[in-house]
Amino acid sequence: MTPEKLSAIFDDVFPARYELLKLLVNQNSYTTHREGVHKIQSMLEDSFWEIGLKTERVSCPKRADILVARNSFDAKHGAACVNPILLVGHADTVHPPQSSFQRWSINGDEMSGPGVLDMKGGLMHIFLVLDILKKLGVLDQIPLKILVNSCEENSTPTSAKLVQQIAAGAREALVFEIGRAEGGIVTQRKGILECWVHVAGKAAHSGNSFGEGINAILPLCQIAVHAAALTNLEKDITVNVAQLQGGQQFCIIPEKASLGIEIRAGTLQDMDDTFAQIQSFVAQYPHAELVVDTKTAPLNKIKETDELFALFSSCAAAFDFQVKELPRVGGLSDANLIGSLGIPTLDALGPYGTGAHTDLEKIYLSSVKPRVLAVAYYLLKKLS
Repeated sequence: MTPEKLSAIFDDVFPARYELLKLLVNQNSYTTHREGVHKIQSMLEDSFWEIGLKTERVSCPKRADILVARNSFDAKHGAACVNPILLVGHADTVHPPQSSFQRWSINGDEMSGPGVLDMKGGLMHIFLVLDILKKLGVLDQIPLKILVNSCEENSTPTSAKLVQQIAAGAREALVFEIGRAEGGIVTQRKGILECWVHVAGKAAHSGNSFGEGINAILPLCQIAVHAAALTNLEKDITVNVAQLQGGQQFCIIPEKASLGIEIRAGTLQDMDDTFAQIQSFVAQYPHAELVVDTKTAPLNKIKETDELFALFSSCAAAFDFQVKELPRVGGLSDANLIGSLGIPTLDALGPYGTGAHTDLEKIYLSSVKPRVLAVAYYLLKKLS
């Protein structure tokens, strides 16, 4: 299989998937807009069926269904495939239904629209890869499983467990998150721990009964300063004092207040040690309670990850697409959940663009072809 032939097949299948991307971008799929996300999943499900894949909708409490698709490798080989290659995307975006940013637009090489970069463009990449394999008649000769999360942007503990259950047993994972400049590939991501400190004080009139009140905000100010000081950039640990809530009016001493703190770190040990220090400091305040909201493990490399990257790099080079392995990045993705299972994972295989999570979100259409061809060629290598 020559790069020239793959390139010609891409040119043949791209127009239809470009039209699908337009439809996906025009359908609002804000994470908690269940109806909108369900519509995206239905569009994707129909498209999976059209190319011969079987699908399953996994019910996710408080969120839309997670979509799973499989090819016919299992049936053709007479046994369940316990070690598929996992292709991963997500259907939700950060753009709410009331946003004025609701439709795609084109300006030369740039396509903008809500979710076009994060990550409906990545979903288009998945379909283009599948289309190429189908055109070559090998779609069912590689064990493939596709996972489309419904709530990557705002997950729940339950949804995280469901994603891990679906991913369990995969031999490797390819995640089609935002493509990076200069062919950057993500193999490591920080983990995150989000927690709240709640303080109970005592309300009182600040003019007539000041001495009878207990201000719930004041301890949080001291805790916030202490927590922020635990940031250690040399060890790649950051502590973000993210939210401070409390108080009603100037004339009332605050009775309740809450502080939101986010810890990001490259190892679980660093994350836990940082949290333990915050926990110890909070314990000095008898009216304060520390509660963990979410905790997601880092994506760390394993030996097999280096092997995956080396093969992918050689495949990309066949199309004059030079890739590079990025240092650990701070943002989360489904790769964190999957990689924490010990599954070697390559991330950032979607189109390159800018403005993620803003109204300036866009992709560069010229970035699509080399990235898709690199993945298709990589999967073809799995046949040998």
